Amino acid sequence: MKNTSRLFFLGLLLALTLMLMGCAAPTAVPPTEVAPVAPTLTPVPTFPTRTLEPTWTDSPTLRPSSTPFPTNTPAPSLTPRPTLTFTPAIIGVGEDELPYRDDFSDINSGWPDGAACEGTYGYEGDAYRMVNGLPDCPLCVSRYRTHYNAVIDVTVTKHSGANDAFFGVTCRKAGEANYFALMINGDREYIIKRVVGGFETVDAIGTSNAIRGNNASNRLVATCNESVFTLEVNGVEVASAVDPYLAYGFLLGLIVQTQQGIPVDVSFDNFDAYAP
Repeated sequence: MKNTSRLFFLGLLLALTLMLMGCAAPTAVPPTEVAPVAPTLTPVPTFPTRTLEPTWTDSPTLRPSSTPFPTNTPAPSLTPRPTLTFTPAIIGVGEDELPYRDDFSDINSGWPDGAACEGTYGYEGDAYRMVNGLPDCPLCVSRYRTHYNAVIDVTVTKHSGANDAFFGVTCRKAGEANYFALMINGDREYIIKRVVGGFETVDAIGTSNAIRGNNASNRLVATCNESVFTLEVNGVEVASAVDPYLAYGFLLGLIVQTQQGIPVDVSFDNFDAYAP
């Protein structure tokens, strides 16, 4: 039994060997090369853009100047310069009624004589002469006339001195530094001003061809009537002003005022005061 099994196995092995030898060997097929597949890239997640906080840089500290800046100090208010006023002795002759006239031919008619403002004042040659050589020193002379409203008519002659020196008449005078002055000068200028406590207020100022300039004679007619003040020169009205702020004073007079310190020499004649 064992022998039979062996023979069968040997025969089967022999048959398989013969079959393998009689058959062509199969062509080897090279394996298909498969290209490596690139790995799929996983996208990088997108992160929100971060806005950086601004960095603040401190301003540099300025080095102080060796000289501190000046402190702005408000400009002081301008205080009017007081007018230096000299009033010679007033000769009282009573409360005479208007009109009052004086041609200065009588040296005893009541006007004062003396010296002031580096000059002189008094009667001379049938006229009343006034010389003033000191700036800002109005030389005033007055008669004691208690008349609030008046018209003053007088002839004034400039003999020498600076042309910007003013001369004329006063009214409403009270004390030493309260009056109205109506004046002209050799530059053909006129002025109406109020002086209270030595402080001047100009009511009217200007020029007029009616005024004879340089060394010449002019006829002045000055009206002080309530609060209206008018100046006529050689028959022509050159200025008028309304000023109610000196409602007292009764003296009428003459005035000469120099601006440069050059003595000015003026004489007055034919003084006539009457009611307006």
